[in-house]
Amino acid sequence: MVEDDEFTHQLVAVTLASQDVELVFESDGAAALERIRSVRPDLVLMDVMLPGRDGVELTQGLKSDPELATIPVVMVTGEARREILMRSMEAGAADFLVKPFTPDALVAKLGRFLPTLR
Repeated sequence: MVEDDEFTHQLVAVTLASQDVELVFESDGAAALERIRSVRPDLVLMDVMLPGRDGVELTQGLKSDPELATIPVVMVTGEARREILMRSMEAGAADFLVKPFTPDALVAKLGRFLPTLR
């Protein structure tokens, strides 16, 4: 998960603690891209509003790398404006999760991409 808000980190960690997933968090966009390259996650939860490079730009960078392009990116945003959703889709995002979200919504959304979630 690429997210600079500690509360959201904790919510995701607590929600997925009982699931068969390994979580990796990054709060800085530049560090996140390097971490994604080294970890090769099955999915990236990407906050739209990040310090420095925003999540849409990071998603574009990820999708432009042939070795990372197949990793699904679920954008997490507190602003569900049409412009942000369109930019994210054009960048290659697979889906969206709007903050605030419930634990059930998180598991349901991620379950579309991670069959191990129940």
